[in-house]
Amino acid sequence: MIFKRMIRLLLDIPRALLRCVFYILYGLSFCVPRSKRVWLFDEWGGKRFADNARYLYLYMHNNQTHLKAVWITHSDEIAAELTEQGFHAYHAYSLQGLWYTLRAKVIVIESHISAFYFLTGGMVKINLWHGLPIKKIVYDSAKTKKNNWVYTTTGLKRFYHLFFEPYKADFGDYVLSQSKSWRDFFSSAFRVDTSHVIVENQPRNEALLSSDVLVLPSEQRLIETMEAIRATKKVIMYLPTFRDGSNNPLEKSGLDFAALDAFLGKHAMHMYIKMHHELPPAGNQPFSNLSFLPAEVGAMLPLRFTDILLTDYSSVYIEFLVLDRPIVFFPFDLDTYTGQMREMYFDYEAITPGQKAQNVEALYQALIDAAKQPEAYAGERAKIRAMVLNPQPEKSASQVFARIERIVE
Repeated sequence: MIFKRMIRLLLDIPRALLRCVFYILYGLSFCVPRSKRVWLFDEWGGKRFADNARYLYLYMHNNQTHLKAVWITHSDEIAAELTEQGFHAYHAYSLQGLWYTLRAKVIVIESHISAFYFLTGGMVKINLWHGLPIKKIVYDSAKTKKNNWVYTTTGLKRFYHLFFEPYKADFGDYVLSQSKSWRDFFSSAFRVDTSHVIVENQPRNEALLSSDVLVLPSEQRLIETMEAIRATKKVIMYLPTFRDGSNNPLEKSGLDFAALDAFLGKHAMHMYIKMHHELPPAGNQPFSNLSFLPAEVGAMLPLRFTDILLTDYSSVYIEFLVLDRPIVFFPFDLDTYTGQMREMYFDYEAITPGQKAQNVEALYQALIDAAKQPEAYAGERAKIRAMVLNPQPEKSASQVFARIERIVE
């Protein structure tokens, strides 16, 4: 064991020397004059163009032309597609990407910074996150994230990790919460003062409410297909939440895709299954009534063309409430999930306005009920919606922009 540690330390010497150079750059980046007119947008490791960062970025590009909104990505394809549409978008490590990282005063993130971290000194870091969680997140979930150094290490071990990966423990200066009922949760989870919790609607609400929101060429085919299917069938979107330590959240669900496809065909339904973006698709077999969406597809646009949402512990149902459509919950592993993976901020039964199915047979019946009686649970949906949504959700992006602008000033 001691010999292995010595070998590891020797191998870390070149990395440590390079990090020392980077920390010199980081210190110098505080001295560079930053422009309040340049805002950088950096979403989920630079792998997608989605979620809250996307819709605030689009709002700024279209409505705040005196400012420069710059999208930073690690995908050459995303950069190229956005550039073709007339947007400012660059690879994080391109010359333009590094330059704007050094010049921008504001960086908008969804979780961690994926731009070149050692050029971000002096930036105002705004974390829009990606929903109102019912499960505990970040530092509040430390008890069930025992293998993640960010939440569990102390002393020299923490210093070691922070030295090499400081960006993993930097969740920003401010964080967005759509509801004041969650303010203390966000303050605790992200270790920021409650005054640094921005309570406004999430910009991605606009993807559900506005028909004018941008649809990229790469997304157009999916939307057209969903619209065509929806003309004759009920469209169901199944969005299972991430399970810590598992690459397949459905492995213990009891679902058989062939049987599910037959059920959907019998009842004039079509289901799309989209896994968490860090996981592979749930399947790749061709079915008539069942489709698997790739990880890079954002959930918000497809949800606008969805009749029934199926989920478990994901907060995506909270966004879906703005449409007042049926939601079915499939918590087949509730005891295991809450006991071994994530604790909850709320009582699960009380916070989830829809029918619960613990097994596949009950799930099939719940989907039939939701399709036949979409008004069922409308009262429960309205109660939770009043708790989680602020006025004028169709203007979410402008509300958040105004708050950030006041912070920067």
